[in-house]
Amino acid sequence: MDVGRTMSQQQHEDEEEEQKARGVIVVRVGDASTGVVQTIALVSANVVVEELREELARVSGVPVADQILLGGPPFARLDPRRPVEYYGLPTEDKEVFLYDRRLLSQEAATPPPTAVELAPVVVKLPSQPVASSEGSRMLSESSHPMMRALVEYEGYFQLQVSQSEALESGTRANISASERGTHELQVQERAIAAAVANLDLFKTSMMKHFAPFWSDFQATNEKHDRLLSQFDSYLDTLATVELHPALATDERKTLYDCIPVEKEREWAAQCEQSHAHVHAQVMKLQQVHDDICQEVTDMMTSHAEASREYVEASAELEQMKCLGSKQLNITSTLRDNLHYVLSSIEETSTIANGSNPMQASTNALDVCRRIDELYQGQQNMVPDAQKLVEDIVAHVKNIAMKKAALFARVHSTLRQISISQSKIRDFENSLAVFREALAAQKKHFYELEHLDKLPESYAACLKEISRRLTYGRMFSDRIQSMAEELAQLREDEVQHREEFLRSYGQHLPRDFVTGLAEKPSHCEFRMRPFDQNLPLIEDEDDKDFDSFEEKSRSPSDEFADSEENSSSPKSAHDVDLLQTRCKELEARSESISRSDMSKTSAPGGDSSCEFPLVLALAATAGAMTSSSEADRSNILDRELATVKQNIGSDVDKDATIAKLELPVESLTNEDENVGAFVSVDFETVETRVKELLASAESELSELQRRRTEMSMMESEQDMNDSFKISFRSFSVNDLALFLPTSAPGSDAQRVYLAFHLGCPHRFLSEESISSFSNDGQRYPDYVVGRIVLIDEQTATEGNNPYALHLGTTFYVLTVASLHES
Repeated sequence: MDVGRTMSQQQHEDEEEEQKARGVIVVRVGDASTGVVQTIALVSANVVVEELREELARVSGVPVADQILLGGPPFARLDPRRPVEYYGLPTEDKEVFLYDRRLLSQEAATPPPTAVELAPVVVKLPSQPVASSEGSRMLSESSHPMMRALVEYEGYFQLQVSQSEALESGTRANISASERGTHELQVQERAIAAAVANLDLFKTSMMKHFAPFWSDFQATNEKHDRLLSQFDSYLDTLATVELHPALATDERKTLYDCIPVEKEREWAAQCEQSHAHVHAQVMKLQQVHDDICQEVTDMMTSHAEASREYVEASAELEQMKCLGSKQLNITSTLRDNLHYVLSSIEETSTIANGSNPMQASTNALDVCRRIDELYQGQQNMVPDAQKLVEDIVAHVKNIAMKKAALFARVHSTLRQISISQSKIRDFENSLAVFREALAAQKKHFYELEHLDKLPESYAACLKEISRRLTYGRMFSDRIQSMAEELAQLREDEVQHREEFLRSYGQHLPRDFVTGLAEKPSHCEFRMRPFDQNLPLIEDEDDKDFDSFEEKSRSPSDEFADSEENSSSPKSAHDVDLLQTRCKELEARSESISRSDMSKTSAPGGDSSCEFPLVLALAATAGAMTSSSEADRSNILDRELATVKQNIGSDVDKDATIAKLELPVESLTNEDENVGAFVSVDFETVETRVKELLASAESELSELQRRRTEMSMMESEQDMNDSFKISFRSFSVNDLALFLPTSAPGSDAQRVYLAFHLGCPHRFLSEESISSFSNDGQRYPDYVVGRIVLIDEQTATEGNNPYALHLGTTFYVLTVASLHES
């Protein structure tokens, strides 16, 4: 049987059933301070929590501003703007507890437990019997002593019954009060358990936020320790890496010479100091984290061990009920004896009124003897009942002591929980600050990371320069090859059109088809110069473009290789090679002819600067030997004709090959002349490059100085920006200004909206409003704080605390005050 079930509870349950029958919902709220369960009737589940708070203020006496409502499990604060049904209320598996904010203050004294005192009920025993019966009144007028003795017996028995009934009435009152007190103990213990569970949720959230930061800090700390400990070894490594001759100067021979060593040492010293400071502060923060976790764990353990008042009070109540049953038996026995006495006196009175006095006297004597036996048997019953009452009162006092002890433990535990929650909030604010400090420290150590990565980056830079130069040559070769192919394609088209005009065009009517005599246009390849400022650095291991170079080898190169490697010109393959060489010479002859035509038709000017290097050198060589090109072309034409006539004769093959070697040798001489010309220009370019490098060094030092100044200005600007109020966008760690939207002086919960430009629906959370209000009585005219949490929500019929259009996305922002952050 539930010992917490009392008559008042049964009455409350009956009232709830009646209210449910009328369509009214009932929410039961347990008061953590007193253990009293308040029954609140609401018109529907769509009523917001604020109305529930107003009803609680009326029945409990706790002002709305000082109320803290926890609902669950899982236990969390009830938002006054949300409807009751949002939290699944009312249901049997959900509980709601009320806490008085005024009792959580450390300055407030613990109130005396007058409201929860349990005083035992003490009854005054009657000293006179109740009115006598009709028979005893008749016997009292008799002259016979036995008759009058019966009257005295009746008064005695009636007095004992009255006293026992009075004692029984007091016992029932004590048991009822003890039942109520025991149930209140149960409510208070559940309220403490709910508050501790809510604190555990705070701790879990804190641990989730700290875990990624701690992992990041450990990895970053290890990395920064390595950078600081190996700083000198990095410098020694840079001193061993010599610069490429194309990059080296008199002042810079190694990578060590390329960095400002003294500035780097000063920067490393500053980084080491910052690293030590941040490490020490984070270790303190980690200790605070561990202390809070241990504190919450100890609180949960101590609560589980100390939650014995309800169990012990229940045991006391069971003993009281057993004693009450014994007292009930005593009262029942006394009533039965009194009933026997009354019936015997009535019988004796009837006989006494008869005509036989002797029989009446004998009967009175017999009745007196039997009543006296009853009298002797119940003499100790009333004292026994009084002893039972004393034991019951002792149990009541024990329950009262447990209730007073639990009352003190409730307030001390709730204050400890409030302190722990404040520590967690302070920890969250500190954690946000240390995240920023760690990010700033990472930026400071980037410069030291450059020293670690510089040798590897330098090697990659050399490879990249070589690769780009190789790409430039490949690109130029590809353009030249494509230009020659397109020129050959155009020449074939010109010959085909001329043949058509000679064979058929002259027989067609004049102007029969417009444009038949038109020739195809020339194609010019142009590209903008690139990579002209790169130094000449070649990487022998660079194989990125080897496949292309192998594919782009000309047949003439293959022919030359075959002639060098050939041991006998009389092999069966010589004829094919000779035919290939003939085709090359034909193409070369046509190319020379086109070159002459282009030199006479192409306009002069500075357009040559858009040609690639290979074409420019070819044009230069052509300008130097333009006087002999025409003669060479005629000679080649005659030799080609001779070769074609003797191609089938093996006897003249050697002579033909010897003649073909002559133009090859002349072309080789031309290449040598071009090489000499390029060599002279290269010396001039090299001199100019050295001048540019010297100028670049001075510019670099100036840029580094400006960069240092800009870094200092950016650091100051970042510090100033951290105290600027955001209004175009809102993120965690931003500073925001909130203004009230409800009427000043209103008793209702005020709503604060973030000052914004194009970012609507940013509201201040209730927790933040409560923390900024003055003792919950006066709200500030504005709130400025640093954002620590952004909760994105959507307005629905069940969740629309700000009366927005359904479907509107709004944001609830939790902020920390400036002195906390």
